[in-house]
Amino acid sequence: MLWRVLFIFFIALGLIPSASSSAQERLIAAYYPPMMITAEGERNGFSVDIVQEAARRLGRTTTLEFLPFKRAMKTVQFSDDAIQVSLIRNPTREPLFRWIAATHQEEMVFLTLGSPIDSLEAARSLSHIGVERGSALDVLLTNNDFDNLERVDRPEVNARKLQSGRIQAWALAKNTALATWAEFDFKQPLTAGAPLRQADIYIVASLNFRQDIAARYARMVEEMRADGTIDALIASYTSEAP
Repeated sequence: MLWRVLFIFFIALGLIPSASSSAQERLIAAYYPPMMITAEGERNGFSVDIVQEAARRLGRTTTLEFLPFKRAMKTVQFSDDAIQVSLIRNPTREPLFRWIAATHQEEMVFLTLGSPIDSLEAARSLSHIGVERGSALDVLLTNNDFDNLERVDRPEVNARKLQSGRIQAWALAKNTALATWAEFDFKQPLTAGAPLRQADIYIVASLNFRQDIAARYARMVEEMRADGTIDALIASYTSEAP
């Protein structure tokens, strides 16, 4: 009896994690519609919905936080219980995270207000291209010796810059650009060029995240892909884009 009393006492003090607390993950997201939109309301973004549904099927509970992108990455990197619901894999990030499962692919494109730009070579002659600092496209264009990049920290900043003519093209995931553009009352239609590359989008956690739990999430994502759940969740958002 004494050990039971002590066990309950230590749980109350927080020295021993309870079963319920060990079954909870912090979901971390940054504003990149339609993958990640907001923590308020029912429309959180399809990447959030995918991980929340996987957690529900696994019988695990989650909380949801939206943070600035760089802070979100740092939070996940140094937390044992956090999952970032959507991140592009690249060599710089590779050793920093546990890459749990790929959920889908995004088309990386140039966006313009006129004729489409369908290749890297066609974009070299532009005076200003908007890109997000540290993003997959920033890395791609920098590695290809582009010296006409204007870097910002949020997609909506580049949307405004493109609309006002301060940049001639905007490099971003097509779905995110269309969803961000749709949030503004801009009259000009947005033109997407041919895909520059297809980027795999991953659910990630820290290297200290429990491997057995990560494996359970990975298996559930595969089940959700096979039964059509992931495609349905993505379509429920992207079908609304112009």
